[in-house]
Amino acid sequence: TFLCMGIDKKGEMEASEDLLKGGQADAVFLAVLDPDEKKISVIGINRDTMTDISVYDENGLYIGTQTAQIALQHGYGDGMEISCERMMEAVSHLFYGIPIHGYCSLNMEVITLINDAVGGVTVTVPEDLEVRGTLKWEKGQQVHLTGEDAYTFVQYRDTRLAQSAEGRLARQKQYLQAFITQARAAMREDMTLPLTLYEMVSPYMVTDISAEEAV
Repeated sequence: TFLCMGIDKKGEMEASEDLLKGGQADAVFLAVLDPDEKKISVIGINRDTMTDISVYDENGLYIGTQTAQIALQHGYGDGMEISCERMMEAVSHLFYGIPIHGYCSLNMEVITLINDAVGGVTVTVPEDLEVRGTLKWEKGQQVHLTGEDAYTFVQYRDTRLAQSAEGRLARQKQYLQAFITQARAAMREDMTLPLTLYEMVSPYMVTDISAEEAV
């Protein structure tokens, strides 16, 4: 079982000096691998899920627990390994102590890199979206995502609307499924693609999964 997270930051991963500003986990997924069946089940966790999280002060000293959105747990840390390990604890607790064997967090904008590396991803828009004046998508519309549009598709939500995180989670799930299909097709043309992707995203990633394991 591996915890995969998309963090609401841009640029390369770097440690935060303020241990209260590690960044929020806007995308949270558990990938459950069954080596016998050779299957992967992906469980999407709404970033607004209310659960017990561990709270720390600006010096990293433990204060206690409080009930809050699970996305906030990542913020209580350095934005690197400490934040990821605390997210693992919170997600494990949410799932009644399920063991989590590894983690991977990515700054969300890395989507543009891996999306274009596999030739772009085609999705069916699940809801009407008016992201900005020049970018509108209609429900049911098929869109081939490239560049910044891929990042917008998985990251955008209208914070003025209640439960908007649910709509975004649905888009993220659909994107993951479409990406995997496209990546498989691209890998048939280039068997080195998994390693290429791993090396490409490394500056934007924090993980305890080695390149060999990832491939």
